[in-house]
Amino acid sequence: MTEEAEFVTIARVAKTQGRHGEVAATLLTDFPQLFETRKKLFALGDSGRAKQSGAAEPSRRKLELDEHWFHKGMVVLKFAGVDSISDAEMLVGSEIQIPRSDRAALGSDEFYVSDLTGCIVTDSGREIGRIKDVQFGSGEAPLLVIE
Repeated sequence: MTEEAEFVTIARVAKTQGRHGEVAATLLTDFPQLFETRKKLFALGDSGRAKQSGAAEPSRRKLELDEHWFHKGMVVLKFAGVDSISDAEMLVGSEIQIPRSDRAALGSDEFYVSDLTGCIVTDSGREIGRIKDVQFGSGEAPLLVIE
C-alpha cells in the first residue's frame, strides 16, 4: 500500500477563520462527531502551493487539534501552534487527513466509497473494467471512473 493510500481525507481547508489561527474546512466525512475524539490529524499541503515553492510533492504535516466547532455548514479547526492569520493561511487548500486505520468502524453491510477503487465492474457477468477513481460533483451520486 502506498503512503497516499494509508491516509483518508476527512476535510479540506477552505479559508482562514478569525484572528488566532483558526481555519474553516469543508467536511468530507460522514462522521463529523468524531472530531470530538480525533486530536492527531494530518494536513496534506496544497499541491499548487508545493509546486510554486519548488517542492516535487505536497508534504504531510502532523497537527494537534486544540478545538473545533461547526459553523455555517463547515467545521472550524484550531490547531496547536497555528496562532495567527499568516500561520492559518499556510493551511488553506490543504486536505485534513487521518490514517486509514483510524476510520470509523462500519456495519457488515456498509462500506466506504473510497474502497470502491480497484473493484471490478460487471454487467450481466461481463467485465466492463476496474474502478480507477470515484469523483464527487454536483450530482447526488458519485461518478465512477472505469479503466
